[in-house]
Amino acid sequence: MLNLVGIDRITLHAYNVLYNMDISKLNNRHNNQILYLIQEIKRNMVYRRYIRCTRGNNIIRFNNTRILAHIMLVLKKTIYQTELEGGDAAFLSNLLEYYSMNI
Repeated sequence: MLNLVGIDRITLHAYNVLYNMDISKLNNRHNNQILYLIQEIKRNMVYRRYIRCTRGNNIIRFNNTRILAHIMLVLKKTIYQTELEGGDAAFLSNLLEYYSMNI
């Protein structure tokens, strides 16, 4: 549950993730940042899964801490990219701080 921008809860549906649909309750700037973050997470997951699946028949399961750490890694990269492009990454930095407290 995110209380960082005055929003009680952000609900994502599979359509938001698969088809990049707008997320209700977010203003346009935050919506674009979250959609970009989702795309980066999907891209990073596909890349890592490709590497993992081409190295044998072992099935690897990750716990919530590992998944959260992966999301935080992508968040850091997204913050860096946003700042490099001259954008405002305060919202993403707040998300990273929130997740850092919960790891």
